[in-house]
Amino acid sequence: MTDRGILVLVSGTQRSGTSVLARTVNLLGCALPGELLATNAGNPTGYWENVRAVAIDEELLKALGRSWDDPRALPTDWLHSEAAAVAREQIAQLLDDEFSTQPLTVLKDPRLCLLAPLWIEVATSSGFDVRVVVCLRDPREVAASLARFSGMDAAQARLLWLRQLVAAEAGSRGHPRALAYHDRLLADVHGSTENIARSLGLAWPESGDASRSAIDAFVQADLSPSSNTAPRMLDGDPADVLYATLTTTDDAHSWPLIASAQASLDRIAAFCDPLLDRLHQMADAAALRVADAQAQVQAAATAVAGHRDLIAAQQLELAARDARIGQLDARLVESQRLHEAAARWHFPAPTTDASAVEPPRAPANAATATPRHLRRIAIYLFHDAQGVVDDYIPHFLRALAQHVQRTLVVCNGAPDAAGIGALEAVGVEVLIRDNFGFDVHGYREAINHVGVQALADYDELLLLNYTFFGPIFPLVEMFDAMAAREVDFWGISAHAQAGSPFEAGQVMPAHIQTHFLAVRAPLLHAEAFAEYWRTMPPIASYSDSITLHEARFTAHFAALGYRWATYMDLADFGTDHPILIEIDRTIVRRCPILKRRAFFHDPLYHEAEAIDLRRAFDLVRAHSDYPLELIWRNLVRTAPPRTLYTNLELLDVFPSVRIADGEPVWRHWKVAALVHLYYPEMAGEVGRYLANVPLPLDVIVTTDTVEKQVAIQSALADLPNLRCLDVRVLASNAGRDCAALLIECADVVLHGRYDAIVRVHGKRAPQDGAQRAAEFRRHLFANLLDSPGYVANLFDLLAREPMIGVLMPTVVQVGYPTLGHAWFGNRARVQALADELGLRAVLDESTPLAPLGSMYWFRPGALAPLFSKAWRWQDFEGESYGDGDLPHALERLLPYCAQARGYLVWCALTVRSAARNYVKLEYRHQALSACFPEADTRGQITTVRGYRDDPRPFKVRGAANELNAALRRSLRFRIDKLRGKRP
Repeated sequence: MTDRGILVLVSGTQRSGTSVLARTVNLLGCALPGELLATNAGNPTGYWENVRAVAIDEELLKALGRSWDDPRALPTDWLHSEAAAVAREQIAQLLDDEFSTQPLTVLKDPRLCLLAPLWIEVATSSGFDVRVVVCLRDPREVAASLARFSGMDAAQARLLWLRQLVAAEAGSRGHPRALAYHDRLLADVHGSTENIARSLGLAWPESGDASRSAIDAFVQADLSPSSNTAPRMLDGDPADVLYATLTTTDDAHSWPLIASAQASLDRIAAFCDPLLDRLHQMADAAALRVADAQAQVQAAATAVAGHRDLIAAQQLELAARDARIGQLDARLVESQRLHEAAARWHFPAPTTDASAVEPPRAPANAATATPRHLRRIAIYLFHDAQGVVDDYIPHFLRALAQHVQRTLVVCNGAPDAAGIGALEAVGVEVLIRDNFGFDVHGYREAINHVGVQALADYDELLLLNYTFFGPIFPLVEMFDAMAAREVDFWGISAHAQAGSPFEAGQVMPAHIQTHFLAVRAPLLHAEAFAEYWRTMPPIASYSDSITLHEARFTAHFAALGYRWATYMDLADFGTDHPILIEIDRTIVRRCPILKRRAFFHDPLYHEAEAIDLRRAFDLVRAHSDYPLELIWRNLVRTAPPRTLYTNLELLDVFPSVRIADGEPVWRHWKVAALVHLYYPEMAGEVGRYLANVPLPLDVIVTTDTVEKQVAIQSALADLPNLRCLDVRVLASNAGRDCAALLIECADVVLHGRYDAIVRVHGKRAPQDGAQRAAEFRRHLFANLLDSPGYVANLFDLLAREPMIGVLMPTVVQVGYPTLGHAWFGNRARVQALADELGLRAVLDESTPLAPLGSMYWFRPGALAPLFSKAWRWQDFEGESYGDGDLPHALERLLPYCAQARGYLVWCALTVRSAARNYVKLEYRHQALSACFPEADTRGQITTVRGYRDDPRPFKVRGAANELNAALRRSLRFRIDKLRGKRP
């Protein structure tokens, strides 16, 4: 025995009994180290697979252009590939972390059929004594099981069985090994495991009565009816012949027979692999033809414009070459018009030209400039209500470190352990204080902490905080430009002189905004500067921090004769608050920061001031190397989804033809549709929409009776893009489509097989009336699955924006009173569910950004927490299926689950749907606005909320005051109108 103990590798084709064997030998004393895969409907008694090992194998297969269900052999030189080198290091680390402390361990993964040579090499070189067990099950049973749990075709399953058995035998040559027959293991588990032990040359540590009883109970729980009554596919089928040959010997767990057949097996592999490669190439080619169908027809239509007979002939030729291009309809006739209109509706790339952002500035007055190499000290203030130090903060501090000699991070409230570690990893000092006095007293305490004597060693002090992302552009541009200016203190941006929002009738002077303030010597070393901080009054509110510091600092020291300036000069802008209102123009001017407030500030303020945050964001995307994911990670954790959605305009409007040119990057994606059909007569309508998915599609349907199952299978069997169809009969109809999704389809979502999944169901909503119900249904289906070109546009969007977790139609509002009221009594239960599932979510105030109607596209990882919970039918029984019940709460929880997982929620509409919704919304808004004397939406809302929130009835004095206020508002409105201030 070697110094690291014995490692037993358990492999075998999927559904061959590897899980039963792994757990059985575990009960016999073999350790199963590390975190194991969770159970699900596909394997309720457990997979018994190490999570890290599975992840390593999945990534390696993906890098080699393979997957677990690919029957082709691995590339000839795969062991010498870069992917194998990466996996080799990961395997060694895993074995050292989790497998090195036990004398006898077992590692089970069906993928070891293909990858065993690498694992054996690494384990052996790491000091492990490796033994191999290959599980063997009748190929008919394997095919039947794979058909049920993954929709695999029987012929493909047999090829997979044959390929992986050949690979498993070849990969384990020269090492102690055993065959484990599934049927014999279930019939006589103790005798089978004893034979395995003899073949491997070891003894099981646990073999007493307690172990035997536990094994009997486990095997009995896992026992399922055999499916080996299925007929052989063909006389002499290689899989059947090989299996029959291997079962003719009494010594079922020895290898003499298979060893003598090695040459034959090698010949089988040499024969099969070229055929399988060809089949795979044909399948890829078919998928590409389907994906490119719309583009081909567009090109054909342009080439033969005006020749309808020739167009029809080419359409027939395309249909004959590939039956999947049979879905062309009348929309293709107007494809050119739609393509021209698309540019007005959608921007697949940022809507910026190459010269939109100015080049870096040359420092002015270089001859008389302050020396560039100033000794700087930075005091960076941090605060987060949850104590989380998001990645954008260390990113900025690392960039800042190139321009300062010392950085002190003062924390208003303690960061969590990970946050402290992230700050210390940057190499900064960390000062933690209680959260009082806002940023002002944080700076004051940090200055006192540094001390007057230490400040005397520096030429410039930077006071800055966590309220911006950056650097968007290199900080050296700003520091060089400002070094050339003869000033005593400076900042990035300023607020112009304006009326004070905190003190009626007072003027707030122009001032540097204190998210970034630089103070130079001699002011830095002056007694006036020390006295300013020494005499700083208490700061008890946000308004105090503005009036007593931010709006005061600049005027105070300017009055003492000190000069100031800003990198973003107010003279270059036309508003009093350009860092927020003209945020896109600050990026054009190469401002190095992007204010966080712009993303989560009141959307009504954005609209009133015409702030174009989306343009600013797209300018950053096009002209900066700043990692945008740093912005998303912070915002999805801290901002309500609807606020982000509105301020960033996360809505795309697409035509029915594909906008992008070239080969789609998603052409090899695996996609699925999860469908619930309580009404089987709707299968035809649902199928017509599903046929618009321009990729081979796995369709998993849930329904509640066998009779409906048969009808649905018949209705959907001929979908032109169908890859596999799995119609499942539910044990209960409690919870309707919601429970069916979370309970019966959890295995599909958690399997990790799919890149994108669409969720639809046969929605009728008879309680809403026929016309409104039809509107709701069209709104959902059309905006998810309108046409092949439209769905291709959705896929292009998902590929371009990897942060999108849920992609859905906008909230239905034509015919439904949803806007402002869509919580409908469900908010409290949604919050309770989020807390129960451990989801950190910021709920929207009045209208959740949720897929009302429960239809949407999603990435499986975005909703994994919902599917990982072990829901039961009993959880949904007794629910009234009305507002406040579990299904309605879960429907509204979806976007907040995605948000908590670090994903965005995005919306998409067809051109027709966008037009229909906009005109209705515009009319509704103008009709409502006409009821107020003021035209400003924020003023209208303030008025209504004042009435709503004041519980006191009007008295004479109150009524008179209200009348006086109304007359004053009306007079202001009319005077402004007469002056021409209103359109």
